[in-house]
Amino acid sequence: MPMLYITCPITKKPTPTLIDMPKGTNPNNLRNNSLVCQHCSQKHNWDGKDAFFEDGSRLSENLK
Repeated sequence: MPMLYITCPITKKPTPTLIDMPKGTNPNNLRNNSLVCQHCSQKHNWDGKDAFFEDGSRLSENLK
């Protein structure tokens, strides 16, 4: 399964969440997550709406 990423709000670099999810997963299931960023070493809070796959696609793109 592909790994989810978020964008670091400080460096603007893709940051792995270490969570693998199948494409088309409902992002509403992912709430109140956090990670320590590998780029800036700060804690970032994120929800499913913030996550994307390495190819840039979003979780809910295939739910239409």
